[in-house]
Amino acid sequence: MVSSSDAARAVYKARHGEDPPDLNGNGSVNGVNGVNGVNGICGELPAAKSYPVEAMPESCRPLVREAASAIGCPPEFVAVPMLVILGSAIGNARTIRLKQGWEESPAIFGAVVAAPGEKKTPAQKVAIEPAIKVQAALKEEYRQAKETYEEQVRYYEVEKRDARNAGEPADAPPAPPVMGRTVVEDTTVEALAEILGENPRGIAVVKDELAGWKRAMDQYKAGGKGR
Repeated sequence: MVSSSDAARAVYKARHGEDPPDLNGNGSVNGVNGVNGVNGICGELPAAKSYPVEAMPESCRPLVREAASAIGCPPEFVAVPMLVILGSAIGNARTIRLKQGWEESPAIFGAVVAAPGEKKTPAQKVAIEPAIKVQAALKEEYRQAKETYEEQVRYYEVEKRDARNAGEPADAPPAPPVMGRTVVEDTTVEALAEILGENPRGIAVVKDELAGWKRAMDQYKAGGKGR
């Protein structure tokens, strides 16, 4: 159990970086009662500033405002995940050289923290929808490329057999297609490393809950294969 004087001391030290100069026996800091002292030291939290929607790219502002109004949530619930998606869309295609040997890409870590039922998930879905649509198109391209690849493999096996019978070296086998990705929502760290190797420009990693993101770091699946 923590006494009011302990709480007052902890708050004072957190704010000033040192122990209070005087903590007397009646639970006060410099003569101020511990409980009231906590309130006096901390004061009331200031109201949060409005999210600067005008700082978003011009083409994104209407969606942020309209989605927030339709969903009934603050605009930052839409804008913060949208910034993450925009950063992943640029990816490693553009970097900033801070100095020789130090370059940074627009990798943005963002999290919306609010109580349950505050409509964080609907807002996030609106923000990531463009990336999901692009990924659906990439998935269809991959499906078609895989069909072509499988046909090429069949022809290759015949040509390799003929070359072996003729005592000649076979040509190199066809290269398998790689599925392009824009976003992943459920993957282990091992699987993410493999996906990033196939998509060097970068992707967005989206989690509905921060706890899920943390747990994914402790997961391991055989072969590093996640969903």
